[in-house]
Amino acid sequence: MHPDKPSEAIELPDAVDAVLTRPIKSSRRRRLETGLRWAMRILLATVFLAAGLLKVKDPIRFAEDIRNYQLMADPVPAGLALSLPWLEILAALGILTGLLYRGSLVLLAGMTLVFMVAITTAWARGLDISCGCFGERSGNATNYPLHLFENGVLLALAGVLLLYQWRQDERTS
Repeated sequence: MHPDKPSEAIELPDAVDAVLTRPIKSSRRRRLETGLRWAMRILLATVFLAAGLLKVKDPIRFAEDIRNYQLMADPVPAGLALSLPWLEILAALGILTGLLYRGSLVLLAGMTLVFMVAITTAWARGLDISCGCFGERSGNATNYPLHLFENGVLLALAGVLLLYQWRQDERTS
């Protein structure tokens, strides 16, 4: 620039301008987001860890809870009663530790969706059964709207965490 001439605005290419003017996340906001993600992870993992541990204690009762849905014939309920609780436990531990994190989230989201379908079909058929969600602590009758809401919240938590993880993966690749 020449001191005698008025200063002219410098034109920047659009890409450079976008980088220079984009909002920069503050460290406070990053800490808040990290804390929120951890809270969601802990909540989701705790629910599934508790559910799995309670069902592992009494697989016979859980098999009966599965049979009560009247969706499949023996021996499928017995096989599910022996395997589903362990899948819940392992996926919950995966979410807490970060080992197989994405797979654990997908597994829990998928199982939650299946649980929601099973609960909806039982409700539609007028069955008055225990959901079996927390083993013997599930009680004898199901409050279908409440269970669908709770499962919807769990599904939303898993979905938000998955979405965030996929966005992070896109940024780093």
